[in-house]
Amino acid sequence: MPTEQSINALLSQLCEELGFCSALRAISRFPPDAVAGPGEFVDAVFAAENLTTETDPHLTEQVRAMVDKHFATWLTEECPHCGCAGPPTFAISDPLLG
Repeated sequence: MPTEQSINALLSQLCEELGFCSALRAISRFPPDAVAGPGEFVDAVFAAENLTTETDPHLTEQVRAMVDKHFATWLTEECPHCGCAGPPTFAISDPLLG
């Protein structure tokens, strides 16, 4: 399961490698349901940039590949609390806002 740190790492990678930095800069406005699945996450990243996934299909594929890789890892990791594996069940908070 992802931690806030692993989500921030993915958002940082999207920013550094593909230029999608708005979600990282405004993580407090990143929708909590974005971590429900890779499709939702990709949609939220594009929405943060005021784009849609139809804007650039090639770029969408690049973002989706990166997100899919992270979600595949997250979904196979065991939860330290109960031992389950699956999508995260927490809200993303902004450490800068406290």
